[in-house]
Amino acid sequence: MKKEIFGYFITSRGDLTNKHGKLIRFYENQKGYLMTQLRVGGKTKTVTQHRLVAIAFIPNPENKAEVDHIDGDRKHNLPQNLRWVTRSENVQHSYTSGNKCSTGANNGRATFTEAEIHAFCRLFSDGLTSPEVSKFTGRSYSAVRRIRQRISWKHISDHYTW
Repeated sequence: MKKEIFGYFITSRGDLTNKHGKLIRFYENQKGYLMTQLRVGGKTKTVTQHRLVAIAFIPNPENKAEVDHIDGDRKHNLPQNLRWVTRSENVQHSYTSGNKCSTGANNGRATFTEAEIHAFCRLFSDGLTSPEVSKFTGRSYSAVRRIRQRISWKHISDHYTW
């Protein structure tokens, strides 16, 4: 079954076509959502596949603003896996489903990879100091010192002794 949305047609499987029947392709963004660009009212609009499916196939009587993936899989965009939620409900579900973890490389502000942290910890275990590791790796002294002091990246550095 197809439904019209923004002058395009979408199926409950998430297949999107233009008015001529041409299939519109989705791409995966950095966060794992399927996205596409549509021309709406003469302007380009970036939209997610799950939101298009929800708008077309899921009633929203409480006028909630966000769409949640019930199973936490961002590519599972069938109506039975989607629901309308508030921002608060969506954030809470992202933590309980394991999709949101602000530790280590999953932290949006992380500038190190977990592999780098393991390398730093091995250097500390070999007897190098924070200034030496900083100079050797080209990373800032303060960031390296916070790792050595187990202030940041504690979930990794706790597995090493120095």
